[in-house]
Amino acid sequence: MKYERQALEFHSDRPQVYRKLCQLCRSDMARGIRPNMRSLWERARIELKVIGMNDHFHSTYSRLMMAQEPDMKGIFVLRRPSTKRAA
Repeated sequence: MKYERQALEFHSDRPQVYRKLCQLCRSDMARGIRPNMRSLWERARIELKVIGMNDHFHSTYSRLMMAQEPDMKGIFVLRRPSTKRAA
């Protein structure tokens, strides 16, 4: 994935983003709402006011949360990485 390394560096430097995303996700789940990472990402951006929350990082966070949080396994709909190359 093109941005995965940068996203993981961002995650390492700013663990509060992961914690906030998990909190928002669990809040949605508790209310019976299927979480959408794009929506969670924007809500976290507003609440945390963290510099550097690149829009391309949320796919890495989706995968990370589903891998590390048992209650979130399979919660996000993922697209397959594009195999197209720019000409």
